[in-house]
Amino acid sequence: MIMKNISNKTSKSKASPSSKNSEYLRNIGNAKTAKAKGSEFVFDDRDVILYNLGLGAKRTELSLVYEGSDNFEVLPTFGVIPPFNAESPYNLDDIVPNFSPMMLLHGEQFLEIKKYPIPTSGTFVSYPKLVEVVDKGAAAVVVSGVSTKDAATGEEVFYTI
Repeated sequence: MIMKNISNKTSKSKASPSSKNSEYLRNIGNAKTAKAKGSEFVFDDRDVILYNLGLGAKRTELSLVYEGSDNFEVLPTFGVIPPFNAESPYNLDDIVPNFSPMMLLHGEQFLEIKKYPIPTSGTFVSYPKLVEVVDKGAAAVVVSGVSTKDAATGEEVFYTI
């Protein structure tokens, strides 16, 4: 699903450079206002335990590896996981000239935890949006933000950039 989002391509048109630039600017404006339909992420205690173990939790840390613990919890960085399968409401090919997934570089990431404690099972719904596109000449910086909400309560749990 990630590669499907990245490889979303539209047909190339044979327009003049200035009209092509204005087309990209128009597409960026449209992409910034586009609303995502929301992508579900279903998880349970087992997923939380595997995530915690994958990040180095030890078997003696029962609050991280045993769902029966009174203090069972997920590590806060879990917030970066639900947006991975989120379907974007825009195509990268429409907003970045000559986009190639092979040249994609993940530059940085930001995570804001909006609700604590973080649920250890349930369904989250992620809503991606385009925040900004910065022209770097031969390259571009694309900043996307994702609001992740608890499907049961509608409360925002994470915001990632």
